[in-house]
Amino acid sequence: MTPMSTFAQNNGVIALTRCANRRAGYACCFFLVVMGVFAKLAAAIVSIPSSVIGGMTTFLFTAVAVSGVAIIARGVVFTRRNRFILTAGLSLGYGATLVPTYFSHIFTYKGDNKSLQGFYDAIVLIMQTGFAITAAVCMILNLTLPEELEEDVDADETDLEQPVNGHQVKAPMHDNVDAR
Repeated sequence: MTPMSTFAQNNGVIALTRCANRRAGYACCFFLVVMGVFAKLAAAIVSIPSSVIGGMTTFLFTAVAVSGVAIIARGVVFTRRNRFILTAGLSLGYGATLVPTYFSHIFTYKGDNKSLQGFYDAIVLIMQTGFAITAAVCMILNLTLPEELEEDVDADETDLEQPVNGHQVKAPMHDNVDAR
């Protein structure tokens, strides 16, 4: 099965190669048309082992994730809470991508109601997408986990400034945590 994505990979590829030229896009379009017209050339691409395609796809989606983290890092202060939320969401989202049929056993309705069956199928289709799982987990955790208090951050900094073996250790400088 070939990987499917909705053009988010372009952000990762452009960030890695720094090539956002239209001519490169036209060249890709040309190769796609040639592969579509000449089946023997497309067969060469299809004959690539699945482990190689999997490795390339993993690298590509990791580049997309890194691009997203870079965007998030520019606009949000990276507190422990935000890191945990992002890590939990991405890990479950990647898990859903690796095992796409995990949610197909939840709704097992086999009755005559086609509308209900279609509704269940739509829910399963959405929940089998890693992006939907990541977004849902991050939104739920963002709404339920409490914000860090400034007192907690200050207490952590004073704990780091305690003498160690008779030497004074300075705490690292932190950005303003309450920059909202």
